[in-house]
Formats: sequence, C-alpha cells, structure tokens
Amino acid sequence: MLESNELSGYSSSSTQRRYAFSLAMGLCIAALIGCIAPRSLSFLPGLIGLVFYAAHWKIYAQRPALPPILFIVAAMVIFLGLLSSLWALEAQEAFERSYKNALVILPACLLIGVVLSAPRDFSGYFMRYAPYALIIMLFWSVSEIYTDGFFYKLIRSDEALESYNSAAFNRGVVFTILFLFPALAAYLCVNKSRPDISISKKYAIPALGIALLTAVFLKTDSQSAHLAFVIGIIFFAAFSFIKGWVWKPLTVIIIALMVAAPWIAIYMFNALPDILGKYSWFQSAYAMHRMEIWDFISRYALQKPLHGYGIEATKVIQDFDTKMLYFRYPVVLHPHNFALQLWIEFGAIGIAAGAAFFGFLIHKISKFPSDAARLSISVLMAIMLVAATGYGLWQGWFIGLIMLMMAYCSVFLVRERADSRGI
Repeated sequence: MLESNELSGYSSSSTQRRYAFSLAMGLCIAALIGCIAPRSLSFLPGLIGLVFYAAHWKIYAQRPALPPILFIVAAMVIFLGLLSSLWALEAQEAFERSYKNALVILPACLLIGVVLSAPRDFSGYFMRYAPYALIIMLFWSVSEIYTDGFFYKLIRSDEALESYNSAAFNRGVVFTILFLFPALAAYLCVNKSRPDISISKKYAIPALGIALLTAVFLKTDSQSAHLAFVIGIIFFAAFSFIKGWVWKPLTVIIIALMVAAPWIAIYMFNALPDILGKYSWFQSAYAMHRMEIWDFISRYALQKPLHGYGIEATKVIQDFDTKMLYFRYPVVLHPHNFALQLWIEFGAIGIAAGAAFFGFLIHKISKFPSDAARLSISVLMAIMLVAATGYGLWQGWFIGLIMLMMAYCSVFLVRERADSRGI
C-alpha cells in the first residue's frame, strides 16, 4: 500500500540527524500520550504529521513523498460518508461525521508520508527507544489499574468522577497492546543487529515486559485487548510458517465473514447466550450484551440491504427491535462491530468497498519485505479484532490509532528497503 522514496540513507548533517532523532522520539512520545490520554489520538498523528512535514520541507528543501494510493483510499472513505448523506436518516449528522473524519485522516496521511521519506537513521532511533516506551506504557497501565485510577482521579473534576468506572482505562490498554507489536519487532531488529549483546541486557527488557503485561491482563476490563493480543501474537510468531500461503485464504475468510456478518450475528444470539453465559470471562466481556446489540443491528440493517441508512445511522435510530434481555436499551451509539457498521450504514455498497479495501491491503502487505509484512499483518489482525468487538469505526481516537499504527509499520518498511539497497 505504501512506497518509500529515495531519501532513506543516513543523515549527512547535524540538523538532519536532529530531525531524524526528533521524528523518532515524536512517534515514541505519541505512544506514551496515547496510552495516558487515548482521546488525544484523534489529533495527535495529524499534528505530528503537519509539524514534521514542514520541518522535512525546510531541512531537505523538498516535500516528503506522499503515496498517492494513501490519499485515494482516504478520499474514498470520506466520499462514501458524504455520499451516504443522500440517503441518511440524518443528512446533517452524516455530513458532519464525514468532514470530521477528513480532519483526522488527511493530516495523519502526512505523517505516513513523512515516515516513508525519513532518513534511515530515523528508523534506528525509533527501534532503539520504542521498547522503552512500551515499558513505560505498561508501567502506567499497571499503576492506574491497580490503584483504581489514582492519577486519573487526581486530574479530573468532581463532576467528571461521578461517571467514573474502571473501563476508563480500556482505550489506553488497547492502544498499549497494539503498540506492543512494533515495539517487539523493534527489539528483535535491534538485537539481531547486535549479536554480541550480553544475556542480561538481552533478556531484561522482555522479562520486565512480560511481567507487566501479565499484570495488565490479570486486572484489565478490556477483553478486546486480550483477543487482540492473542490474534496478533499468533500471526507474529507463526509468520515464518504461514507467509507462503496465508494471504489468499485469509482474504477469502475476511471477506466471507464481512458478507455473512448479519446472518452470523442473528444465529449467534439465538444459539450462544445460554452457553457462553456460564463462563465468567464472557460475562466480564459483556458478550451477551454484544450479541443482543449485533442481533438487532443486523435485523435492522437487512431491511435496507443495498445502501443502508447512512454514516453514523445507529446513533440516530431510536426504535431498534429488541427484547432487552441483556442490553436493556432500545438505542445504541454504534454497532460494536465494523462489518455490521458497514452493513447498517452503507449496505452492500459498503461491504463491497470494505472487501475491496481489505483484499487490496492484504495483497500489498504480502509484497512487503519480511519483517514489515510480519508486523503489518499482525497489527492488521489485532486492529480488526478490536474493531469487531469493541469500538465504532468513526470514533476520532480510533481512526487516529489506526493511522498511527500505520506509521509505526511504515518505519520497518523504510528500514528494510534501505537495507535491501545496501544503504
């Protein structure tokens, strides 16, 4: 999906080296801020992109290369939202959501272009410091979860604390788990290039990371984080064995599940609540609530299967047909599943566009160099798992998270392509 330009050699001046270091640290600091204040992800990638786009232009006397396909995809997403205002239940709501999406996506595209145009020593700086950023993020998550939000409560007003619950940390935990994959890839890459490193230094960070990660998983309320970690680590660990044949079957499975999502959801709600309700993990994950939401969303979506009800339609629908067995409201902000969200907002048109996007994306990832492909497919599967169980597609922080994770994956694309040219 992304191509890097030829400016991927080592920085030749102190100014260029400071630029490379600052960009790397900016990405690491963005991860820290995203963990502590995840809603900032709605503007943080775009802000970093704008700042470093200008800095790159000034330092190198040329604009960063911006992959056209990235902006084509972004434009199609924005256009589909705008188009849906023609049939949306609330045209104004659809229009506002579309331009808000544009404000998040387009500046963040600049960040990816900046990363792909960065000198090679930028990737070295990022890979050196990313694992330390992850450790700090895990420390923060552990401290907040086990102190019942000490720092969270310290900076919130009494009015804000009236609605406090431990789920307030779920976004930060999810982002931390997703950042684990580029941090792990960075750690492996650095250690591969330093075979003489002592055993104590080689295993100290992984041991600390595993201990902190275990502590997070034992206490977090985010089952989406559990699932994202499991699917991501499976693809990351097994990549060497599956990379030769996984791409086409994976594409077919994803598209088939997206197309069949409404019927699968209806069947699940009829068959599974009595079975899954016996297990505490599913109870903690509000699995039965999710299945009831998916059921009434699916049945509503199938009433207009061609084009749906417009972007953000779920938010304005007030008459979902539900018995309120688990989820005791007739309204919901979003479907908690990206495929069902495409169905209810854009119908078959949206599913066709989504299928084309995922097919194209997986095909491009399959052409990446090995380390970049392994990281990218692991991150993609983890994000899809979160989007299939947790958050709405058009939440600004979640769009920003996706764009920032694309930037992290791009670091490895730059590094490996520079290595392949012997730079």
